[in-house]
Amino acid sequence: HRAPPFAVAGKGGTYSAAQSNEPANFPDATAPGPPQLLPLLKYKIPSYTTYDAAFGVTKSDWTVQLTGSNLANSDAATNITNSQLIKATVPLRPRVVMAELMHRF
Repeated sequence: HRAPPFAVAGKGGTYSAAQSNEPANFPDATAPGPPQLLPLLKYKIPSYTTYDAAFGVTKSDWTVQLTGSNLANSDAATNITNSQLIKATVPLRPRVVMAELMHRF
């Protein structure tokens, strides 16, 4: 007797609140006045939200699944620094959609 196919689904989201990259006593990178000559400046990293989802069908020893992360394709920054005296932004991973075919032995 074989089991009938069944579906699985899931959804999720992540919220990251605004933060800063350095301790509060570092000079603010956006402060008015002449540029700072210190090697490290404080940058505000804005908040962001991502959404994820998955859907799959399993039958016998086979599973087909479609998953997606950062479905709204948020282009947020996860870090901002000037540790090399050049402002560098580390972006959030862009939208990723994957299809998987799995077999259980």
